[in-house]
Amino acid sequence: MITRKFHDLTLPLLGFGAMRLPLLSEESGEIDRKQVNEMVDYAMKCGVNYFDTSPVYCQGFSERATGAALKRYPREKLLIATKMSNFQNYTRENSIKMYHQSMKELQTDYLDYYLLHSVGGGEGIKTFHDRYIDNGVLDFLLKERE
Repeated sequence: MITRKFHDLTLPLLGFGAMRLPLLSEESGEIDRKQVNEMVDYAMKCGVNYFDTSPVYCQGFSERATGAALKRYPREKLLIATKMSNFQNYTRENSIKMYHQSMKELQTDYLDYYLLHSVGGGEGIKTFHDRYIDNGVLDFLLKERE
C-alpha cells in the first residue's frame, strides 16, 4: 500500500468508504455482514486501515455493520472516520447524541476523524451557523478533540 506522511501519521492513499455496502436483498435493505467482513478483511490484508462511514449511510446501518467488522481487529491498527450528519434536527442536544451514538454503533470509545457532513448544504453559511456554531456543537467537538 502506498502511504503518505501527514503530521505524525502514516496514512494509506486508499481508504474504505462504507456509503454503499452489499445487501442481503434489495427488498429488505439488510446489510450482508458476512460479505462486509470479507471486504474489510481483504482491505486490511492489503494495507487499507482507514474506514469512513456516516450515521445516514445504508439507511442508517452502515456504522453498525462497519463497527462489527472492525471490532475483530486491534483498535490501534485502525483509523475510523464518521460524520456529524445532523441535517434536520440540529439542536445541540440531538447533535451531541448523534456523536455518542456513532461511537456506540462503531463499537469504539474514540474516533480518529469526525467530519462535518455536507457543510454547504441548505442555505450555505446560515445553515452552517445553525448546525454547528450557534448551537455550540463545534465548540463541543473542539473540546472532545482535546
